[in-house]
Amino acid sequence: MGAHRTRREHSIVAAFEGEIVMLPPGPKGKLLSGNISAYEKDRLGFIVESSREFGDVWMFDRRIAVAAAPGAADEVYRRTYRDFVPDRNFLHRRQKEDPKLQEQWAHSRASRMRGMRPKALQAKVPILAGAITEHLDTWAADGTLDVVPDMRKLTSQLGARLCFGQTDAAIVAGGEQDLFWALLPVIASPVDVPPWVPTRRNRKVAAANRELERRIQTVIDRRRAEQRSAEDDLLSIVMTPTGRSGQLDDQLICETLIATMLAAQGAPAPGMAWIFHLLAEYPGVQDQVAAEALRVLPDGPDIRWEQSGKLTFTEQVVKEVLRLWPPNWLSGRQVVRRTMVGKYDLLPGMMMMVAPYVIHRDSRWFSDPETFKPDRWKKGGETEDLPECAYAPFGAGPLICMGLAWSMIEMTLLTAMVVRRFRINAVPGCVVTPDASREITPSGLRLRFTERKGSLGTGPSARQVQAAE
Repeated sequence: MGAHRTRREHSIVAAFEGEIVMLPPGPKGKLLSGNISAYEKDRLGFIVESSREFGDVWMFDRRIAVAAAPGAADEVYRRTYRDFVPDRNFLHRRQKEDPKLQEQWAHSRASRMRGMRPKALQAKVPILAGAITEHLDTWAADGTLDVVPDMRKLTSQLGARLCFGQTDAAIVAGGEQDLFWALLPVIASPVDVPPWVPTRRNRKVAAANRELERRIQTVIDRRRAEQRSAEDDLLSIVMTPTGRSGQLDDQLICETLIATMLAAQGAPAPGMAWIFHLLAEYPGVQDQVAAEALRVLPDGPDIRWEQSGKLTFTEQVVKEVLRLWPPNWLSGRQVVRRTMVGKYDLLPGMMMMVAPYVIHRDSRWFSDPETFKPDRWKKGGETEDLPECAYAPFGAGPLICMGLAWSMIEMTLLTAMVVRRFRINAVPGCVVTPDASREITPSGLRLRFTERKGSLGTGPSARQVQAAE
């Protein structure tokens, strides 16, 4: 979004419980369907243009409002569980709407958080590096890759190892992919059909969910039978009783791990695809990543956090890509009581959408916002004094994505390991379009990965080649 924003910030006057309220302004839309047709025609364009025209808080239609600036976003994120609650979860709506089940879910989330702390995840870098090496060994030395499906497969495997360890990951890996593809048309549809309605889509989701639960239950039963309770993974953590919440039941354990697996590939897979796409467009940046990887990472897959934590420029690249293409580009909260965001009223039953995609591309917070500039994230750079929520690719507040640390470690290491081994080039004639049906995915992306001379994959190492030259 450019610096010049034409705004019509005329609020909508309405009545609520005998009082006059001032709702945010917004496009009128059609009488019955509101702005759904305009949104579906161009989701990103509609959100950006409406934010430019109507300001930092505006109405999508009579029941949906949008926060398109850091201050408004911070209010929504920070007041989640007070004035706002998470959007309904299609898989586990009953759990999210029943107070007792909400409390159990909170205990489950707290259990997962113990295993998702940065220090705990940093210890898993050797496992990540080994799995990434195994996957890269399957790539041809000079071949064209359909990037998004490949990254979904890899991040699925990595997420399975996080949740179930190396021994049991193979039993479960891939099951959440079937569930993801079953869920996608349901989530992307503007029509909200309850899960108990036996449509073809709902039956497909239910079948994929049952199969994944069956696989997870198989692992749970096997561990109990073999008395394996001290595995270094998330399943072991959520299976361990605590003094506060006791033992979680198996159904909740399954649902907890399913949510984690979906999240583990939901953001990193399209994120990695965008990273490779931009590195192909900016070969100078790609060379800087390769040089840093050669400088700080040891030869081969035996990598630890002590080395990968030094990939500072590569991390800047990841942050900049997530600024341009944030995984949670539009996230929803339900309004549970009358409140205000900015100077506007919001009423119970409304939906409040936060739009990081718009905020990240606003020249008030980022110079030349449409340009890919990793150096904006360097120490002392322009991003050091950003207001709260000017950069929120994983959300913020009490419902911030718990996979944030995992995603950053995974994406930074994966970027470095790929680029030190392969040169990435665009495929002539390949047309890439952003698909915002869920995360923003680079649809149609195909890239050529050519093994670098003397790479760590074959023959002498790149360091040996550099020394010889």
